[in-house]
Amino acid sequence: QTNRKTQFFVLEHVEMSLGQLLASRFAAPSIVPRRMVATIMSQVGSGLRHLDRHRLAHRDLKTDNIMVETRINDSSTTHEIEITRCVLIDFGTSCRLSDDMKDVVVVSERGKLLGASWGNASHIAPELHSALGSAMRGRKETRVELDYSRQSVFELGALGFEIVNGCHPVS
Repeated sequence: QTNRKTQFFVLEHVEMSLGQLLASRFAAPSIVPRRMVATIMSQVGSGLRHLDRHRLAHRDLKTDNIMVETRINDSSTTHEIEITRCVLIDFGTSCRLSDDMKDVVVVSERGKLLGASWGNASHIAPELHSALGSAMRGRKETRVELDYSRQSVFELGALGFEIVNGCHPVS
């Protein structure tokens, strides 16, 4: 008998990421149908609201971190593809928040973050960038309290912009 210390995670299979769907079916100059955009925004927004209620910040919302289930609508004359479900994945940079939706990040005297990654920089709200940037330029070890109360709204808005325009709103 072998005693292995191996862990297995059994997860459901979801077809593809939203990024893959957009690249394969709606590459520029194609226009993503407004019903599809509404479905994505509604379902992802619902997921973000659920995370907010449980005081969690995803911090890496992007098209590659949203898996989608699709179907072909045979009742339409165009046989267009529909999204039936969106699933958020990759919580590797997520964090637990305090009751007032805040998290503390420690910055070293050299301006480096101490601890886990604070998320995907291009998907973090500008006010969080400002707070962290000020601390990093301060050249002293400091604890920065970041307010994530509006982060989900920024992430969802940036996602919608990215779906409709094919690029991120903040360079």
